[in-house]
Amino acid sequence: MNPESASPQVLHCVERMHTNAIETWLARMSQYAKCLGRPVGWHYHVQLAECGDIETRSEEISKRVIRSSYSLSKPFLFFREFYLLCLKQKFDLIHVHADIMSAPYIIAARLAGCRV
Repeated sequence: MNPESASPQVLHCVERMHTNAIETWLARMSQYAKCLGRPVGWHYHVQLAECGDIETRSEEISKRVIRSSYSLSKPFLFFREFYLLCLKQKFDLIHVHADIMSAPYIIAARLAGCRV
């Protein structure tokens, strides 16, 4: 666990923080944990440039969104930047919420020394 934080720092990889089932569940669980007095150290790496509904409605979630400078149409640059982010932030865990695109995330995170 990151020594600077009381809770594990987890990076969730999603398409965008919109109203899809996974993103809605993540937002609800984050809020629930906060209500219990046990806030979670969740961050959200999003694939798309445009903001999703959840991101625009919640300042708390919005400030934890990490957006790549590159689109997935430039996969080498996208995943190189993701690797460097993982290397710098030293997340305790990376959770990929993608079926087809999970392999490049997993490889980049593992090379950076993060648990997946």
